[in-house]
Amino acid sequence: TPQKTGLIPTLAVSLWLGQMGMLVCFILYSLISPYTPVKNRMIIWGICLASLVLPRHIPSKALSFEFGGWIVRHAEEYFGLTTVLENRTKLENLDDGVATIYAMEPHDVIPYGMFAFNPKLERIPRCTVLDNAGLVANAIFSLPFIRQVYSAVCCGSVDKRTFVEKLRKGETFVFCPGGAEEVMCMDPANPHEIPIYIKKRKGFVNLALRFGSPIVPVFIFNLDGSYGYWIPKGTIMKRLANAIGFVPLFFWGRFGIPFGIPNPQKLVVVVGSPILLPKEGEGNVNKESVE
Repeated sequence: TPQKTGLIPTLAVSLWLGQMGMLVCFILYSLISPYTPVKNRMIIWGICLASLVLPRHIPSKALSFEFGGWIVRHAEEYFGLTTVLENRTKLENLDDGVATIYAMEPHDVIPYGMFAFNPKLERIPRCTVLDNAGLVANAIFSLPFIRQVYSAVCCGSVDKRTFVEKLRKGETFVFCPGGAEEVMCMDPANPHEIPIYIKKRKGFVNLALRFGSPIVPVFIFNLDGSYGYWIPKGTIMKRLANAIGFVPLFFWGRFGIPFGIPNPQKLVVVVGSPILLPKEGEGNVNKESVE
């Protein structure tokens, strides 16, 4: 896709990945600023509460997904997206009744590269179900505004219940195995060194073996440089990140805006050949198979 970073693509990406910055501004304005009128504070907190109470898809699922489709089509332009499939035929010939697990790396500050798997773009084989097509940190869906926009771009919670439900239904999805631990391994002093935290991530392999779901390795090039960042280190911070499902870090993106949109990197998504696994069934997966 030819890269375009003009007004419309930037606006679309801002409505998606710029929501965190907007939420931080709302909090600072309503809680910290001594000049904020009480009426304005009440309005802001009322809007935030309404977002938390309202469904994730508003006004309807169909319109929500249409809005999300508009966002990802312009994100495609903003990031000049290229997708490379190592073996399209093999992917297309996988069993239609079995879910395919796309395991994407790296995570980086935000794993926004998974938008390439959005069914609206029709780029990746077997990505056809809009609901929970990409699984991300549970905490995302506890944040006002962000929960609605991430749902619109077909994201769902990466909790075990959703993971197993997708496998049971035979619905293909993408997720990033590295998670918060991988973010904690990132080093701002060496931003072009890309940590991959996957050696200890065996839970999803166990589930894939239970259902006989193929695992497809995915790597996204040029995510590094999307953001500048500072990550607090230490045992306490690591435990906090594991508890809440994300790393409370400070980051900045395009134009140096804190918690803003990423720089317009030209992303290349490389999709490998599927790793076929036997179906061992619930309670029958042995440790040797997982290893």
